[in-house]
Amino acid sequence: AKEHALEQERQLYLKSNQKTYATLRMGILRRLIKRPEAVDTRDVGIDGQYTARKQNIILESGQLALLDSLVMTQEQQTLHGYPTSIPEPSDALLVDHRQCDRCSNRYMIRDNHNSACTFHWSRMRSDKRDGQKIRLYRCCGQEKGSPGCSTGPHVFKLSDFSDLHTFVPFTRLSKTEKPMRLMALDCEMAYTEAGMELIRVTCLDHNGNIKLDELVKTQYPVLDLNSKWSGITSLETATKDLDDIKQQLSGLIDQTTILLGHGLENDLIALRLVHDSVIDTAQLFPHPTGLPFRYALRELSKQHLHRFIQDSSAGHDSKEDAMTCL
Repeated sequence: AKEHALEQERQLYLKSNQKTYATLRMGILRRLIKRPEAVDTRDVGIDGQYTARKQNIILESGQLALLDSLVMTQEQQTLHGYPTSIPEPSDALLVDHRQCDRCSNRYMIRDNHNSACTFHWSRMRSDKRDGQKIRLYRCCGQEKGSPGCSTGPHVFKLSDFSDLHTFVPFTRLSKTEKPMRLMALDCEMAYTEAGMELIRVTCLDHNGNIKLDELVKTQYPVLDLNSKWSGITSLETATKDLDDIKQQLSGLIDQTTILLGHGLENDLIALRLVHDSVIDTAQLFPHPTGLPFRYALRELSKQHLHRFIQDSSAGHDSKEDAMTCL
């Protein structure tokens, strides 16, 4: 370990200068922290030379039987905000105003523009100043009630299933010949003129192999790609839309397939899917104070897997999130 540490420092010294040393050092440290626990000599090596072994998550017959006992009931799905039936359409397309999901102000849709909204993009944290407990925004360090530090267009998020169905309809998967037993799923979404739409979907089998990983074209114009959280900065290379994705999924899974994810109702809403068999790690590991509070996936990963995830400034990685759920 000492020899590796010295060699790592030597390599860092050769690749950096006084200005870049700290940044490169933190990058190396993050990657070291995210490594799985070493089992033998194949699991060691300095950053840049270490190659991770492929992680096979093999489910034995007893574990497969256990999966059924973890599937949420329809009552649990309803409690956690899942769509459980195809809704009726609403008059959502006729609405001429919305409430911004960022600044909470109401705005006229026709008056929206790229700098209409001033907001704080991060959550708040607790701190102490002169012995007093205060709340500060993580993004800029300003106190609660301070003017926003970022600007952008007003954006909104629909929650009513009928409104969601009006913009982009919900469907159910049809039966397929050889459906997968289990699929881990994670999606990334962007703000559009229809609220939030799917822009990336990643699906893994029970061994962690990628079965589907695609950027997705939105049906409505994009207002904000939500890059700080989605990790997506452009959809220029996207070639498939939601209908194409559902067509691909229909060849892999059907209603008998168990879908696995964290806060999976958000992913199914983005996919506009009503699905009966789901396992949700947010429900399996509930917050002690109950709903609406939930543990973040990164917190569960740290507690139960001793791994750090979602620590990149580039946003979430949907493959990493799906693998963590597995």
